[in-house]
Amino acid sequence: MIPKPKKLQGWQVYQQLTYESLWRAEINEGWDEYQKTWQEVHPDEKMTRTRFEYMNTFIKEKYDNETPEMKAKVEAHRSEMKDEGDSPGPDQQNRKRQE
Repeated sequence: MIPKPKKLQGWQVYQQLTYESLWRAEINEGWDEYQKTWQEVHPDEKMTRTRFEYMNTFIKEKYDNETPEMKAKVEAHRSEMKDEGDSPGPDQQNRKRQE
């Protein structure tokens, strides 16, 4: 039996809702600066952090500092996603085929 997908964490839903519209350019600029600084300080070492890790840390920090209104919007969206996950649809049909 294939388990149901886990409910996303608040910061993950926040990322889905805001990445393209608010944070993509800022994350890209910050990542470029991070790489440049890293290479200046550690010229002979391989970077220990990935862009994915950088982005997740950035989004978590932004989410932690969000307004209560935005956090309520995120929670409402999480609930909708959970409800959709419980209802029949392509994901549910695919899970049944894999059983």
